[in-house]
Amino acid sequence: MPYIRVETNVALSKSEATDLAVLLSKDVSELTGKPIKYVSGSVLQDIALVFGGTSDPCAQVYLGCIGVLGKEKNVEISARIATRLNEALKVPSDRYYIYFCEQERHEVGWNGATFAK
Repeated sequence: MPYIRVETNVALSKSEATDLAVLLSKDVSELTGKPIKYVSGSVLQDIALVFGGTSDPCAQVYLGCIGVLGKEKNVEISARIATRLNEALKVPSDRYYIYFCEQERHEVGWNGATFAK
């Protein structure tokens, strides 16, 4: 059930945003060991967003996941996200935060129930 969401003030075409969402979803699947069929991702681009008081290119990232996240894993994921955002958005790694949110099975709904069932 991992979910990755990137918000950025960088303008992208719909195709570029979709391609980045797909790449990040595959990265999250690989790094968490969760099947890609349960990973969702979104890229919200060209939004009003500031970091450090300026509107220079920046982003914010949210990653929610059941299990897996933790001290060492978050460092690994952070490094991969930094590479992707630098390549796709040209946003330096000191111009965004990544929020890692460990979720409990009962906190995520899917298919008319929760993962706790």
